[in-house]
Amino acid sequence: MRVRRRVVGRSRYGFIAALVLGCPSLSAAQGSAEDELAIRRVIVQTMEAFNAHDASAFARFYTPDADLVTVRGEVMRGSAAIERWLASIFATRAGNVTVRQIEVTVRFVKPDVAVAHVTNELSGLIDAQRHRLPPHRELSVRIFVKTAGAWRVTAAHNTIVAAVDATRADAKEVTDLVKGATAPSNNELQRTRPAQAMGPRR
Repeated sequence: MRVRRRVVGRSRYGFIAALVLGCPSLSAAQGSAEDELAIRRVIVQTMEAFNAHDASAFARFYTPDADLVTVRGEVMRGSAAIERWLASIFATRAGNVTVRQIEVTVRFVKPDVAVAHVTNELSGLIDAQRHRLPPHRELSVRIFVKTAGAWRVTAAHNTIVAAVDATRADAKEVTDLVKGATAPSNNELQRTRPAQAMGPRR
């Protein structure tokens, strides 16, 4: 009986070791320095396209089936919808908006999949009365995939961090104002969402 226990124990440890050594997420580094540099370059290029108010150039860095979630929770599905939505806000309330990169971190999930956390400072938004809003910071979580040798964003979710140099109360007020200023109209939503993708209101 004792011999049997030793054999089972050794077999169990061997099985665990095989799992650990064979699991991609626990083995060697997932992404190369070149891949991380390429991802960071895409992040800079999307910022440059945004600051140039070039919706088409911005959308080219997203996969055709990409999802983009705004600070208000509106969802754009597909790079074409993302381009139309950006073009609509650049033509109105975001006509003078600029973005400044604060911090970027990149973590590889697989050799061809990475998660980037991008903190930006955004300024130049106007509200419904065309009053200029104070700058604020947003955290963008972006999922990158490598396809045909090129890194592209396949999902992005933006969240307001806080107003720049603001107290807690001020930060909440600015957050409410920014969300109100960035809310697309019903017509804008109709333009950016494919008809088949729109479900019943809840």
